[in-house]
Amino acid sequence: MDKTIKKLLISIPMIFFLGCGDNTDTPPIKDIKSIQIDDGNISIYSTDQSKTLNASVTYTDNTTET
Repeated sequence: MDKTIKKLLISIPMIFFLGCGDNTDTPPIKDIKSIQIDDGNISIYSTDQSKTLNASVTYTDNTTET
């Protein structure tokens, strides 16, 4: 096989992987300290088909999110 073709076959995947990089805006994952759920007095034997639950999360850095 020609050396030029070998170099080309090696360099194309390298360019692809180098070009991928980390270009996402995904926030870092935080460790959870606790989760509190406000059940709104739901009965497990309720005849309602839908209920809304509100949850509050506290992270280990003491920030919260609802």
